[in-house]
Amino acid sequence: MKKTNDPWQTAKKRISMGMCLLLCAVMLMARGNNAIYLPVDMPADMQAFYIERATHSYSWPPADLWGADALWAMHMHPIHPQHTEVASHTWSWAGANPAVLQNTDTHPTATHITHSTVSEAYVQQLMNFEYLRHNIFLEDPSTMLLPSDIDVLAFLAADLHIDTTVEGPQVLIFHTHSNERFIDSIGDPMSGIMGTGAYLAQILTTQYGLNVLHYMGRFDMVDGREQRDGSYSRMDPVITRILADNPSIQLVIDLHRDGVIEGGGPFTTVIDGVPTARIMFFNGLSRRRVNGQPQTVTHLPNRYQRENLTLSFRAQLSLNYHFPGLSRRIYLRAFRYSLHMHPNSMLVEVGNQYNTQQEARNAMHHLAHVIADVMLGIR
Repeated sequence: MKKTNDPWQTAKKRISMGMCLLLCAVMLMARGNNAIYLPVDMPADMQAFYIERATHSYSWPPADLWGADALWAMHMHPIHPQHTEVASHTWSWAGANPAVLQNTDTHPTATHITHSTVSEAYVQQLMNFEYLRHNIFLEDPSTMLLPSDIDVLAFLAADLHIDTTVEGPQVLIFHTHSNERFIDSIGDPMSGIMGTGAYLAQILTTQYGLNVLHYMGRFDMVDGREQRDGSYSRMDPVITRILADNPSIQLVIDLHRDGVIEGGGPFTTVIDGVPTARIMFFNGLSRRRVNGQPQTVTHLPNRYQRENLTLSFRAQLSLNYHFPGLSRRIYLRAFRYSLHMHPNSMLVEVGNQYNTQQEARNAMHHLAHVIADVMLGIR
């Protein structure tokens, strides 16, 4: 048969080949790269519902529809599901393909990480304690920041690198206050801060290759009703057990949504033309201000206070450098909250009750960028 040089025929062949390649890629993804693991005892019809929901909207199943303390995790890479019992809590973790992090040119080790976000002149400015108190930190009247709390040079030199070669979950995300919602949230708790945490987990997994465990236990629910009082006490033994069972975890994030007085308005800024909820890092000092003098809160000790401050400080500098105006000052209060269980613990407030879900999600891209900057050396 005589060959033809008709450009239209050539174009159709190329389109057909492209469609075949695309179909093969989709089939491979369906085979393993987007597996969704659900509780083994969930009925088949509910499994189908949640798989369809997760696939089309990335909205993870609301925990209160399958027991207050259940967790679902979306696995963005093909791994074998691992389940462990923590008292009555069932959870699983989402792992990343180790091959993602094999290129040391793009994912340097801690010894290659440089502090490009801090100039020598700015370091000198940061050495001024009063500058820190008025520009980096915000002290609640209940507590006091002391010069001995801050060692700028040590904070900048600290090795915060996440070892991505360690098997198992490397990042833990949870919510002491799971019921914190946004102005457009609905009855589904995943439309509130828990859904924001799920989105952050997705970004850290798919874009940065980290193994992320998003724990969706509801510590502010008692007998099916909201009960904020005692949330931190109920959270403590559960998260402590998870950390003990998973020594691979190297970053712990307690993700919250802040609250303001009625009519206070949202905490919003615009990044690259996109309305974005502002972010605030939060630290407890286990110290009260009593008659103008510091007094240690002895019944709530935190041996990791210095490490917690180091992480918040570095994250704040990175956020200010990459996304000016997105961060509020690091807020300091008197107690320890959820920060005493791991040296790399971070309590983060995202927006407030007047922000939208989308604004909070938009902020998660930038928070993930900062985590990658500070803990993976990815600029």
